[in-house]
This record gives sequence, C-alpha cells and structure tokens, in this order.
Amino acid sequence: MTNIPHRILRPVDYKYVVTDLRNNRILGVLPFKGVSYSNMLSQPGEFSGEIQVNLDTRTFGLRENTVPGRTGLYVVREGKPIWGGIIWKRRYSAPNRALEVEASTFESYFYKRFNRLTRRWSQTDQLQIARQLTESIAADIVTTVDNKTSGRSRDRSVYAHEFKRAGEELEQLGNLIDGFDWNVVLTRGQGMEIFRHLTFFYPERGVSKKDTTLSFEYPGSISAFEFSEDADEGANRIWAIGAGDAEEQITAYAENKNGNWPPLEETQAYKSVSRKNTLQAHANSDLTRLNSPVEIAEVTVRSDIEPFLGSYEPGDWARFVFSDDYFNPPFATMMRIIGYNVSVGDDGLEQIGLTVNTEREELAPGEYEETDE
Repeated sequence: MTNIPHRILRPVDYKYVVTDLRNNRILGVLPFKGVSYSNMLSQPGEFSGEIQVNLDTRTFGLRENTVPGRTGLYVVREGKPIWGGIIWKRRYSAPNRALEVEASTFESYFYKRFNRLTRRWSQTDQLQIARQLTESIAADIVTTVDNKTSGRSRDRSVYAHEFKRAGEELEQLGNLIDGFDWNVVLTRGQGMEIFRHLTFFYPERGVSKKDTTLSFEYPGSISAFEFSEDADEGANRIWAIGAGDAEEQITAYAENKNGNWPPLEETQAYKSVSRKNTLQAHANSDLTRLNSPVEIAEVTVRSDIEPFLGSYEPGDWARFVFSDDYFNPPFATMMRIIGYNVSVGDDGLEQIGLTVNTEREELAPGEYEETDE
C-alpha cells in the first residue's frame, strides 16, 4: 500500500477584492465567509459566499460594493489571483442578517452579449476568427485579447439575425475538430492590481499527457473518489447527421465492434457541416466519447499533500492511481483536469474537488509504481 504523508493542515490566506467592472478600479476587500469557487476549462466557473451584516461589516459599503452586473470580484489566494469574475446575484436575509453573493468567471460576460454583425471568413486562422468575434466585447470590461495564431484555417460564417451569444459562437468554434481551448487568465500587477486576458490555447491548454509530472493517488493525495458507469447514456453505434434535408442530408457512421455487446445506437446533429470527411471525424470522436458504458469520475483531493492547489490548472493532464478492494490490483490511468471546485472553511481550510475527463487512457501495470507500507 502507499505510504500516506501525515501533515498538519494550515489555514490558507484568502482575500476577496471587488472592483468596478468597467474600469477595474479597486473598490475594497470584503470579508466573505462560507466561500466556494470553481475554475473550468473553456467555460464559466462559479463563486458563492456570504457576509454577515453587523457593526463590524458596516464600514465595508456592502450595498455599494456588491452591485450585480457592475462589480468585478477577485479571489486572491496566498497573494496570487486564482479566480476572477462578475457578481451577478445577491440576496439579503434580514432574519439571518446575511448577504449572499453569487458570481461567475469573466468568461460568463461573453454569454451576455449577442453577435450583431453578419461576417464571413474564408480560409482564415481560427484564432483570428475568435479574436474578431470577441475583441470589441472584451474591451467593454477592460479585458485584453491575445494575438496568437494556430496555423489551422477555417471557413466560417456568423449571422446577425440569429442573435447568438458571442460565448456560444466562441464555444462552437473551439469545439470543432482540431479546435482550441480558451479562458480569461489573470495576472498580478503592482499592489492589489489585477489584469484580465482572454487567452486562446492551441492545440490545448495545460501540461500535455506526454510532459506531465502530476500524480494523484488513492490512498494518498486523493481523499475520496466515485466512479459511476452508465450504459443508458452510452452507445457503440453513432450516426452523425450533417447539412441537408431528406434524401440530400449527409450522414457519417462509426461503430465499435469490440466485445460481446448488443448494438446501442445514438445520433448527433451537426447541421452546419457539409463536408463528409469532417462529419466522419465528428462521428469517430462521438463514438470515443459515448462508447458504452459512459464513465464519470469524481475525485476529492487533499490540500496538505502534493500536488498542491496552484500547481495544476484546468487543462493539465495527470496520472491517477486507485488502490482499494474494488480496484485490485491498482487501477492506473491518465485523465485530464477539466476544472476544480474549492470550498473554503471559515477556518481557512480547503476541500478540493476535481472534474476530470472521461476519455481516459489506462496505464499498463509497469507504467506505475507501488510502494509497500
């Protein structure tokens, strides 16, 4: 069995900085309690927390400094900005004298804005398209947009009459075969100043499967885990449905013939896809994603054992080893961290849950080490 290091948990220093959303001017530092926050890959993460309203908090200007839709919020952990977003909701309860606040990361702003221009691109780098879709919107909340290119050219059209959200356009572009990841990344300036950067990652964000040194083990740095398997949501035959109607509609088919499984069938729609080879790539990808049974892993990791929070980000690949009566011999696999959720106790102690992908790669027994107790 794995030796489990015994460490003394120590409180982590957190500060919660609020700013004017439009110009990023710092308004103050608020005393949130009962905080939970999440960071996700290529999608918004969430924040919730509350402040007791009493004589001690009267000087914080709570009503003025938590206005929904107008206030930015940063979570600063041990001096480093680890979360940033927009306060969207607040609720005050007089009996409890508590102000509850909900926020989402800056990615959420792009889902509040419509694309109101009809534009067409022909053989244009996909990151240039992404930049042109978001640049003017990002400027409204003083977020810079990076200028990288991917070398992957695309034909693309967007239409004003569809009233699609800019975030939806960006999400659909990034999710294409050979697409890209995206997030608003935070950097620290002088004093408490924090900057926002809409960043594109090609071919993907984070430490690659080949280069990662991250490793989580149960028992050890993993304190709890759950595996669920669902054949009802899975399939081993996939039809991808593309552009066209009736007899002119194009389709692609992928099937997993391995094992003694009865046929389990699903369809996925890609009505904007008119190229047969692109549609086939979608069918192949969907077969991998939905191959029955679909597995979902929920992993809770300790904050007092490496890898520590801050040493990994959404997008990083890591090795996971599980050893208990259900997985005997130990089960080892490579999975990608899609996001994480942190609950911060009033004592400053943390509980961390990882969201990991289900397209995992199992390791042969010789590719991981076991340590006897």
